[in-house]
Amino acid sequence: MSREFVYGFNVVETLAEQAPDRVVRLFVDRKRRDGRVQNLLHRLAAHRVASEFVAADKLGVLSDGAHHQGLVAEVRKLPVLDDGGVFNRLAGCASPFLCVLDSVQDPRNLGACLRTAEAANVNIVILSRHDSCGITPVVRQVSAGAAELIPIARVSNLVRVLKRLQNDYGIWVIGAAGDADHSIYEIDLSGPLAMVFGSEGKGLKRLTRESCDRVGHIPLGGKIDSLNVSVAVGIGLFEAVRQRNAGNMGNLPGV
Repeated sequence: MSREFVYGFNVVETLAEQAPDRVVRLFVDRKRRDGRVQNLLHRLAAHRVASEFVAADKLGVLSDGAHHQGLVAEVRKLPVLDDGGVFNRLAGCASPFLCVLDSVQDPRNLGACLRTAEAANVNIVILSRHDSCGITPVVRQVSAGAAELIPIARVSNLVRVLKRLQNDYGIWVIGAAGDADHSIYEIDLSGPLAMVFGSEGKGLKRLTRESCDRVGHIPLGGKIDSLNVSVAVGIGLFEAVRQRNAGNMGNLPGV
């Protein structure tokens, strides 16, 4: 199917503002007539998107029982880049900043990762095609609109793409792994960069890890020995943001 249903104000408002052409029809709880709903209706009507007030039960069916906040939109599926699309996008990036997710399979984790990546101003999020979660309605909802804004790629061979990023584009590929010798704070993340994060539980695949220029861990001070992947993505990406904003970090220990 080329269409699906998304729900929640953040997603639908982002679509109305950034990509109204993706919205086919809006369904609204007939009991909701507040200003936020009216504003959304006016914005979509300006793009000739039809709206319909319906019973809450219908919204429950359309959203598959999810927390829909009183509105569900029928939308076109999110466009996703392939291998070639990644490299076409890089042509316009002076200092690329990429987030690579190796086999993240939980849709809520993926949605949270996309939200963080968009907030960190990442240029592209790259996923492995065959063993990663797709961009489902749950992913779009959890991302709070970020999935509508950030370019997302699903590539056929992640290791091959990483090698080309290194060899043809001079991008530094840094993996995150709990057993790495150095912490991410000891690695230069300030230049052209692809940060690679592994799946829930298993971490980076062996070939993915071997394709990284360096691998760093996130120091933990408590008794828990690992972090949820979306938390690790937040820490890693925003350490890169800190370094990129600070300028040349080439004198950091361990570089």
